[in-house]
Amino acid sequence: MTNEPNPNDAHNDGKDTPPQSEPQALVQHVETPKQAQESTQKKNSAESPGSQPPQEPPKDRIKWTDIAIVILTFGIVVAAILQTLIFKKQWTEMHSAGEQTDKLICAANEIKSSLIIANRQNSDAVDRTLKKSQEIADASSKLSERSLTSTIEASKLDERAWVSAELATGFPTNDGSYTIQFPIKNTGKTAATNITVYFLGRFFKPGEKLTYQFGGNPIPSGYLAPNSPRAFIYHGEAVGGIDVAAHKGETFVVYGAITYDDVFSAKHWVTYCFMAQKADSYAYCYEHNDIGDGPLPKDSLQF
Repeated sequence: MTNEPNPNDAHNDGKDTPPQSEPQALVQHVETPKQAQESTQKKNSAESPGSQPPQEPPKDRIKWTDIAIVILTFGIVVAAILQTLIFKKQWTEMHSAGEQTDKLICAANEIKSSLIIANRQNSDAVDRTLKKSQEIADASSKLSERSLTSTIEASKLDERAWVSAELATGFPTNDGSYTIQFPIKNTGKTAATNITVYFLGRFFKPGEKLTYQFGGNPIPSGYLAPNSPRAFIYHGEAVGGIDVAAHKGETFVVYGAITYDDVFSAKHWVTYCFMAQKADSYAYCYEHNDIGDGPLPKDSLQF
């Protein structure tokens, strides 16, 4: 029989005999810091209960989806860059257009201001011209009107009727009745109408004031054609007769007025005054033989 060790014996023997450690190598292995770190991690993992041995991370696999994402991202970036460039170009153009628009607006405002000033100046010049023209036209119109009026008045003066009274005849008599007459003459170129004669005859003492009292009725004498004299006849009668001898040295005066219209419907008047100291020796008075236009003024008969 061989002396082989019995396992049971070894087990039994182990209870009393401590296990012998394996002989350690005399050469010490020098580890790098990385190897020391890995050894420490392995040791810690081994000491941890239930821990699994460390596994190496799996190597990255390049998938087609990742490539598509990368390509898509790159396209988006490129599109964004292009869009940014386009927007920048558009903004530059818009900014430039805005500046041009501002310049055009400024230029338009300047032109507008210039046009307003020019229009105002032109308007003022036109107003001054029109005002001056109006003044000239008014002056010319007034001058023409005055000239026309003067021409019309001159024509009327040339064409109108001119009535006058010629020297009287007749003288009072002792029996109280007498007849005085004098011609009325129209020396104008047209007829006189609505002729009315105011008449008075009496003796005046030397130095006595000649007056005319509006007593009695004026004597209508109708119509008188040009250059056709007509005698005005007055038949007088003194109540109780007239003692002519008693008025010796006094002057018998025939005086009054004549009113008439011309063909232009204008009114005129003339006063007359004749004096005599004996029959048929009348002469014009030194005054009171006047003419006038319009209605007969009452004062004209106050001699």
